[in-house]
Amino acid sequence: MRNFESTTWDQIAGNTHHMIPVNSIIKPAQERLAELGHDDENRLASFHINGKQRLWAIRRSVNIFYLLWWDPKHEICPSPKKHT
Repeated sequence: MRNFESTTWDQIAGNTHHMIPVNSIIKPAQERLAELGHDDENRLASFHINGKQRLWAIRRSVNIFYLLWWDPKHEICPSPKKHT
């Protein structure tokens, strides 16, 4: 995450770091988002860390993100792609 601190979202965004529609994440994650009071969010940021590991965040402005979840097994939004 330290590497992200000095970059913009435009520099980070791409195939491995991107915004995901909330309706694409698993139902328990959607429910937890509502419990946390963030059910007004339409999209969440997914940061690919290593292998299947992901960090999930809410984007609040151009380059400000609030971390929500650590997803070590890529379970919040499973990908049909192999090795992701």
